[in-house]
Amino acid sequence: MRIRSVAVTVLSLGVLLGAAPADASVVSWRAQHPVQPAHTRAMPSGISCATATSCVLVANTVAFPDKNTAAPLWGHGFSEVRSANGAWHIVSLPARPAVFLNGVSCTSATFCMAVGSTKAAPGHPISERWDGHRWTVIPFPHTSTSSWSGLDAVSCLSASFCVAVGEGAVTGTGFNLIGQWNGHSWSTTRVGPRTTDPAHTVAWLLTVSCASTTFCYAGGESYNSTSKEEAGQGLLFNGHGWRSFTPPARPTSAQAIPYVSSVSCPAPHACYVVADFNLVFTNGRSWKRQHLPVPANSGYVEAVACASATRCVASAEVAGEISESLMLSWDGHTWTRQSLDTGTATLPDTPLRELSCRRAGPCIAAGNALANHQAALGPILIQAQP
Repeated sequence: MRIRSVAVTVLSLGVLLGAAPADASVVSWRAQHPVQPAHTRAMPSGISCATATSCVLVANTVAFPDKNTAAPLWGHGFSEVRSANGAWHIVSLPARPAVFLNGVSCTSATFCMAVGSTKAAPGHPISERWDGHRWTVIPFPHTSTSSWSGLDAVSCLSASFCVAVGEGAVTGTGFNLIGQWNGHSWSTTRVGPRTTDPAHTVAWLLTVSCASTTFCYAGGESYNSTSKEEAGQGLLFNGHGWRSFTPPARPTSAQAIPYVSSVSCPAPHACYVVADFNLVFTNGRSWKRQHLPVPANSGYVEAVACASATRCVASAEVAGEISESLMLSWDGHTWTRQSLDTGTATLPDTPLRELSCRRAGPCIAAGNALANHQAALGPILIQAQP
């Protein structure tokens, strides 16, 4: 299981990102505030809205024992639910040993699937189902031969179809762990990373999006312990199996961290992918770079979410002494920058890495506020209805 790092890496994107616009779009994002868990800090790890008034946020508690470093101590997962009046409240998880929650996907007010891993070593995958009132543990297959394994993301089309992705290892050899939910149980598939040295390579699938039961895209990274090299990886699902399909590498950069961190597929053969903190589009055969209204040498993309082929949002940051968070919108032709109405909330150093968009209702973004090596659930931003 790989929890997203708190540390922010500054990248130079060169020509991939265009100049910032003179004016932001009139469509705004308005801030709400989730409930901070008592006596601890937390960072969001996933958010999903089935309707305008039905949203679920999953997060993990975190502590920073040493303020001179950014190394956190992770606690346990918890969830929050947005009720019809717009307020957020914490919902208890089933009684069990501590777990990490890394992703969630909702298809209705009465069905969400959350995934993660157990906290105790060596760790194994977990999944939990939300029925609109409570969470229920759903067994996920785990073999005793695995040294460790966990789930990082999930994408559901209905209560009878979900795909979850993550990672695992057996005696040091890593594999991509993929689960498929049929409404009753999970079945699993192991897919090895593309490498000539599988015995020394570990792999993670960090994100997944399904547009249909015969089209999904999953992405992440791999690491070779011998060469010390990282590589991005991507997999396409056609309803029968998975094949490798990784975004092309961008020009080398000393600060590059080559991995696929976010994907959203609003339709079969139409996916927007965040790779190396750039945004690219694929039809499953080729790739096309997206030109965004973000400063060329100091901006980088965090996440993307689409409700349809003509309605997507992406979050980005502009690096500086204090980072600035941005929201971008796609109308099927052009990416534009949107205004942020945060009220009393402040967005400096608030990465907005969790996004959700549905055809019915507004898009939503969740971030964490960083200050003095402390983390708190940042403001949740609700997009004004288009």
